Amino acid sequence: MICNKCKVDKPLTEYYSRNGKPHGCVCKDCIRARAREWRLETIEVRREYDRNRPNKKERCEKQKEYKARLRRENPEKYSEIFHGIRKRYRQKYRDKTNAENQLDYAILHNKIIRPNECSVCHKKCVPQGHHFDYTKPLEVIWVCPACHSAIHKELRNKARQAI
Repeated sequence: MICNKCKVDKPLTEYYSRNGKPHGCVCKDCIRARAREWRLETIEVRREYDRNRPNKKERCEKQKEYKARLRRENPEKYSEIFHGIRKRYRQKYRDKTNAENQLDYAILHNKIIRPNECSVCHKKCVPQGHHFDYTKPLEVIWVCPACHSAIHKELRNKARQAI
């Protein structure tokens, strides 16, 4: 297939696909190059937006106020929106939520003892259990939130590279 931008004949794997079919007639390299150019062209606009954007604490407070007002004024809509989100997430990731629930139950009933330090960086903390396999809910490594984030970031990067 010939790219409309660089006019080079490239295999279909060099084009983004949707449902197994090429999506568009511009290769990945040309799309990435245009994205880099756009980021450089609009960097000042985005920096200005970030400078004027409320910080995370303000956004969280605003969201909390919205949820409280919605819960008071329209409890049916509140329930539909926020309980529905949680319900859909639990259904979509059923194996994950089951593993988390089984681990919580085991900790609560002292079948598993949570250590007081991270198994990666050995920092004193209340570590989180990380599952590498949700079919083995009691097999976890205990990591601090920072190491847990790093593990998930690495897993996301590996998944992207595999695509």
